[in-house]
Amino acid sequence: MPDPLENTLQALEEWANYLDQAQDPREIRITGVQQVVITAIHASDLTLGLRRIPAGFYVTIKADGAEFQTGNTPAHVDQVVVQWNERILLSCEPSSKVRVRVYASFELGPMICHGELLRTFEIYVRELLDRSENSRPIIFQPEQGEVISPCTSLLMTLEQRLSDEKDVAALCSLTTLTSHDADALALKTDAGHRLLARYRRTQNSSDLDQSIKHFVHALDLCPMDHPYRPAALFNLANAKFVCCQTDGTYLDLDTPISLFQDALDLRPTDHPDRTVTQLHLAIALLSRFTKRRHQTDAHTAAKLLSEVLDICHADSHLRRAALLVTGTSALHPAGSFDANDFGQEWPAASMLPLLPHQLAELAEWCLRIDDPHTLDEVISLHYDALGYHTTMHACRGQLLGNLSVLLITRFERRGSDDDDLDQAITLQSEVLASRPVGHTDRSSSLSNLANQLSTRFDHRGNAEDLDEGIALYKEALALQPVGHTYRSSSLNNLAVQLSTRFDHRGNAEDLDEAIALYREALALRPVGHTDRSSSLNNLANRLSTRFDQRGN
Repeated sequence: MPDPLENTLQALEEWANYLDQAQDPREIRITGVQQVVITAIHASDLTLGLRRIPAGFYVTIKADGAEFQTGNTPAHVDQVVVQWNERILLSCEPSSKVRVRVYASFELGPMICHGELLRTFEIYVRELLDRSENSRPIIFQPEQGEVISPCTSLLMTLEQRLSDEKDVAALCSLTTLTSHDADALALKTDAGHRLLARYRRTQNSSDLDQSIKHFVHALDLCPMDHPYRPAALFNLANAKFVCCQTDGTYLDLDTPISLFQDALDLRPTDHPDRTVTQLHLAIALLSRFTKRRHQTDAHTAAKLLSEVLDICHADSHLRRAALLVTGTSALHPAGSFDANDFGQEWPAASMLPLLPHQLAELAEWCLRIDDPHTLDEVISLHYDALGYHTTMHACRGQLLGNLSVLLITRFERRGSDDDDLDQAITLQSEVLASRPVGHTDRSSSLSNLANQLSTRFDHRGNAEDLDEGIALYKEALALQPVGHTYRSSSLNNLAVQLSTRFDHRGNAEDLDEAIALYREALALRPVGHTDRSSSLNNLANRLSTRFDQRGN
């Protein structure tokens, strides 16, 4: 089987040779004749299965001796479809072939290389016209040996009309390289990225070593004042950091940190790739902090992450990655932070649903702090994970439960969105349905749902919520016999709800049952128990209420 890397390098060399002979787009001035123009391109699921956060996406179109490139559209979270609206001139001959390539870019600024090739295919103009007229996209299957692959479909919108002089200015410019050094720089950088990607799949250390060599050669082609030097520094730093993670020793972290810092120094405040550099530098500094415990590393990393969170849009992959790093480092201040927990490249964690234990840690962190934006982001991460883990997945119950708690927390902190309260109860009901009689966690699910119904009753006064909550508390109590860790809490919770129902309806049986439950809860909370004083107070209040009612 041919090596895909060799095929890619060969294609890149052909591309570079072709550019030397390509026609200047300013010479494409066909006027007064029929033309076919691409007016829009739509591609779906471009991030699916990617192991690295892309900076953006772009498309190249090769036809009739010219190659056109769309703009580099930034990548965002939950971006199902990416659209480009540049106008690209094609041959009017139906039998002409068009070669299309879809790329994920690694820079938003000047691109040092092509990036990651997501899809490539050839198609006749006649088929493009037919698909455009019928809004019929091209559907792609996963690559050989993969379960999922990025770019599941692509649709081009075309129009046919007579040309006009003003059309020429609207067409995309021809992709050109300025020198053979630039050709070599692109080839070396592309080869480095491809080898690094293959290393992540195969864990073949020789691929990683060769990747580093290519990035070193690329950096050698970029002297101090070269516009691509920051990108070359960043690429080498990234590969070196992966190398440090591979052996688990982190002995050489000084090298990637120094390279990341040099790249950051060359990317000023308004540079489009500054935030991704800050993020990677922060991760490397935190990794070194866990080994050497120098507070300067931790403080510098915290400052960098804070800037990323402040600058990046809410729907940015970088913001999500920074949030993950911030939350995890906050939960492990003693030095157990480990970049390997999130794979070979940390920011990739924001491309795919996080693992349940990672989400649980973020949820715990959110409950400790009062940051509305962070809470929104972690809730969004849980929804993403639920979309990935189907109904039968083993961890779905945990995800549903955690998300339910987060929604209740947001409702209680803001008190303005009833949808959060209703959605939390819906999710908790699904958790309970997944834990039938005999399930070890059924009693806790019963109590959790009862708690949330109680919250909604307090907010809206719906008697059905109160009755259902009491029934659930009773079932939970039945599953927690004498000696159970949470029996006293269940006794108290049920007593509180029965007391509430007595206050609303005046049923003496509810009051008597509540008093009996309070007494049993008190017996399980001896002198010295943290909740004994509240149990004494609850029982005394209800005895006083009964005296007022009966005069006993």
